[in-house]
Amino acid sequence: VIAWGYWNTESKADSWKTKDGKTVQAVLKAHVRLVYGVQGSLDNPTAFLVHDPFTEDRTRTPWPTSKLMDQFKKFGAATDQIVIVK
Repeated sequence: VIAWGYWNTESKADSWKTKDGKTVQAVLKAHVRLVYGVQGSLDNPTAFLVHDPFTEDRTRTPWPTSKLMDQFKKFGAATDQIVIVK
């Protein structure tokens, strides 16, 4: 699973209008991470195994569910997105 989120506290939401008048929402300083596993049940996960290429966390410390969800909630729909690759 590829998950979008923010890189640091300087990240901020931004938007602009296209030539057709559509609003595009984005996050400046957005960042992606690879979620490659889950701890707990799929219905009630307790943590996620996350690979973050910026931090190169060699300990592979699991992220509590709340930490991963905070990444999605910070800017609402602008970062509430993941891509599942099968």
